[in-house]
Amino acid sequence: MSLYPTFRCTSTSAPENRGTFLQARQAFRNPETAQAYLNLLVLWHNMRSFQRGKRAGHSPFQWANITPGTDDWLTLLGYPAA
Repeated sequence: MSLYPTFRCTSTSAPENRGTFLQARQAFRNPETAQAYLNLLVLWHNMRSFQRGKRAGHSPFQWANITPGTDDWLTLLGYPAA
């Protein structure tokens, strides 16, 4: 499952490409849906560890001294542990 909408480029003209892009955005026509997606994206981003740099190996939550109880963001949403 991907967090980002997938765009298929099966058209050859600019209007068809625009139509494909607009179809993917229709899921966010409702403001509550857009906010729910943004909340999930923020949780995912804040739970993942930095891969490189001076913060490597730590998540933004760890840098802020927030301990959610687990390192798995899906477990926090109620899904079984992987």
